[in-house]
Amino acid sequence: MAKRFLEGVQQRYPPGGREAGSGSEQAVDGQPPANVPAAKVFAVHWRRGDFLTRGGMSEKECINVASGERIEPCITRKVLLSPAELAKSLVRMLAVYGATVVFLASNAKAEEVAELQAALGATPIVRFDTAAAEAAVAMEAAEVARLTTEAGEVSAGMSTGVS
Repeated sequence: MAKRFLEGVQQRYPPGGREAGSGSEQAVDGQPPANVPAAKVFAVHWRRGDFLTRGGMSEKECINVASGERIEPCITRKVLLSPAELAKSLVRMLAVYGATVVFLASNAKAEEVAELQAALGATPIVRFDTAAAEAAVAMEAAEVARLTTEAGEVSAGMSTGVS
């Protein structure tokens, strides 16, 4: 499922900043046109929520609050980036790797993701929607079950001579 998701993203966002099929090229049988290269996707895992308030992860604190032991090496810089800071870092990384799409794995709030998108401008952010994926798998399973049942009924009818 993850492979199909990534292939879909790469087909939808080809290099050049426009969605596939928005020009004269057309997809055939769900496949991208041969002359449209796939997008390069840069993946980032952006932790929010639980890490924002965890002891030992701030600029000034280098003690593991659970054990009381000093954290070595001591982290003396900000660990978690704001949406604007992450966007600035992503712009640099997109240029380094020639990527045109950001795949975001995060527990960030919708407002934070919207801030990140605004800071990135036209660079698309895509996310894997677990609920939608589970629904798609359930639909596929139901279709397979239906087809299997139909095939079994046809097979049973053939063996008894009933048509």
